[in-house]
Amino acid sequence: MEAIPLLFARSLTFASQQKLLAWTPQHSPANLNSVRDLTLRLADIDLSPVLAGTIKGGVWSLYASHLAELSATLRHLPSLEKLTVVPPRNLHSTLLRGFYITLLSMLTKLWPRLKLLILHDDEDILRVVPSLGEVAQVEFVPTAKFGSGARKGRALRPSSKERKGGSERVDSPMAEADSSDASSQGRRMEC
Repeated sequence: MEAIPLLFARSLTFASQQKLLAWTPQHSPANLNSVRDLTLRLADIDLSPVLAGTIKGGVWSLYASHLAELSATLRHLPSLEKLTVVPPRNLHSTLLRGFYITLLSMLTKLWPRLKLLILHDDEDILRVVPSLGEVAQVEFVPTAKFGSGARKGRALRPSSKERKGGSERVDSPMAEADSSDASSQGRRMEC
């Protein structure tokens, strides 16, 4: 039983926010309070209610509802010190980009004492979400963009993983969902 809190002290990695939403209710508040390091890869939400014609308030209402649910879940992790956020793969959708930006703007309210935020994005996001400047330390992991950044001809800088060992870019299907290097592989728990 004593080993359980140690499991939660490891870096937890979630392949999507849906997995985090499903995982959190399965654990006690004491264990969730032990979570210090979280990696969250964001994904688009389920839009099937749009096709079924069962939504009221437009498509954004689905995103807003999902953001409220995600915010409530993230509040169950009050001791978080390090958060890594990997944006959804396709940010061409205005709604999906709005979801991502809104989530980022909520972070400083959820964790005012967050020590480290790692974003798989470029520094331009600080202009879009100025509240991120309130985090003690913000690091960026450059990614290959297929949207506005790519059209503007920005050169891609290699990430620290690429400089060290030549591993794949974060948006590659072969890439890991975490920016930690290989030395921390044993301390990370995929959820």
